[in-house]
Amino acid sequence: MNVPARHLQAPTRRLQAPTRRRQVMTTVLAVLTVACAAGLSLFATGYGDDGPSLAAEHGTSGPSRSPALSGPGPGAGNLTADWSTTLIADRPWFAARQDVLLVGSSSGIDGYDPHTGTRRWYFHTSSPDAKDWSYRMSGPVLTIDRGYAHGTSGPDLRTALDPSSGRVLWNKLRSEQLRGNSALGNLESAPYTPSISAKGEVSGPDWHTIGRVPAGFGTNRFQARVSGDYVVIPGEDTSEKSPGKGTTDQHYLAVINTRTRKSRVLRTGIPRAFTVSGTHAYLVTGNVGSGTGLPMASPTIEAALLPAGLDVIDLTTAKSRRLPLPVLGGNAVASPTQSYPQWIAAGGGHLFLASMSQQGGSRVQLSSVSVSDAKEPLALGGVRPSDWPDPCRLAPHHSSAPNETDPGHLTIDGTTLPRVGCTYKVASGETVNVTVGWVAASDRAAHQLFSGLPAGQPQNVGDESATYPGSNGAGARTIARVGRTVVIFLVNHRPSPPDAASQSLMTEVAATLRTANP
Repeated sequence: MNVPARHLQAPTRRLQAPTRRRQVMTTVLAVLTVACAAGLSLFATGYGDDGPSLAAEHGTSGPSRSPALSGPGPGAGNLTADWSTTLIADRPWFAARQDVLLVGSSSGIDGYDPHTGTRRWYFHTSSPDAKDWSYRMSGPVLTIDRGYAHGTSGPDLRTALDPSSGRVLWNKLRSEQLRGNSALGNLESAPYTPSISAKGEVSGPDWHTIGRVPAGFGTNRFQARVSGDYVVIPGEDTSEKSPGKGTTDQHYLAVINTRTRKSRVLRTGIPRAFTVSGTHAYLVTGNVGSGTGLPMASPTIEAALLPAGLDVIDLTTAKSRRLPLPVLGGNAVASPTQSYPQWIAAGGGHLFLASMSQQGGSRVQLSSVSVSDAKEPLALGGVRPSDWPDPCRLAPHHSSAPNETDPGHLTIDGTTLPRVGCTYKVASGETVNVTVGWVAASDRAAHQLFSGLPAGQPQNVGDESATYPGSNGAGARTIARVGRTVVIFLVNHRPSPPDAASQSLMTEVAATLRTANP
């Protein structure tokens, strides 16, 4: 049978389109394979041609999942650092789940492994017109709203992620704005909104009375938390008769057993971060020496102790223990700049903390600590008070006298330290305050403490030292490490680096410490 040529060519033309599609698909698959191998996926979702599309960078850089943490946070004991990592996050917020730590910022969100601190996945905007994102945790789904800044046009998009792996579940146009950055994870106890009357009666959201606190007890910026039968309320004294009204040393924690309606109120240090896990509450305080009952007119002692403090409260007994936090990047506390952990979560025997860098900017230190042992005294990291040197005996060739505001000792969590501050007068007429800032359990621990301080002008004092110029009338401050002891020198009336006479005093103090602790 003879078939016209035009009928033989038609099938050939019909086959060319699929062939070209296969070639294009092969190229696309090759590109996607390379992208997946790099742990990166770039996608843009647009709706119409009336505005730019919202692009995002999303990828993984570690195992897709980690073993879930089991159980509550640790009890009181000597803390040791598990890991610490530095990251960049503008206006960050934090949330903790049993298998991932979430760090959000104005440009996206990252998931970190709670066991190692390594980043597992990320989801960032790549559109210069994108405005701040909103986040919400709803069960096992992390929902993100993305939109455009004022003056630009484009779609508002809602994206759902699996928070454990970072896998994108779906994208769609959002119908309503998410309210706030409420990212509640599994490791964080449920928030609670109590109502406190002028007489101190505490009511729950259903207006039933659950307990009582002293009249004048007022809530602070930290939200109350509930764990089992316990409601824990951070607060402060707001009564008109409070002698400390308007100062920073009238801070408390109310522990209410909702089953028995018994309430206990504990005095705490200056609150910086707060969480509850199991039968323990954790409150990061100003530093390990804050809130000890010393008058606020004597800051030379309370501000001298370098480690940040952590109050661990047993909810069943309402007993509190004060612990020094190990140095975790920016967690060391020292004038002229200070940095404290601003977020804390607990679970699986670990505490997770986040601190903003002392150097400013968007640098964040994310860390994990756990209990190594229970050697007393816990408030001093297991170091005996007798191992702390008397600062008035560190420079025998200079005249000295205890600081006028120094009561002669400092008691923390039932442990009394000897005198920790002393004033010397040097040949140039300057006065130099010498304060023992900390005695660590080892030279290495003291070096970690010093390494956590902000960068200063190096000085030839002890094993390592740095000077920080004074400001607003304050003198220059030099911090030096000699073995496991860290000493702070404050030169009054001299904002610039210390003069030769003050330097001679510092050298003598370092030599004395080296002889006492070879």
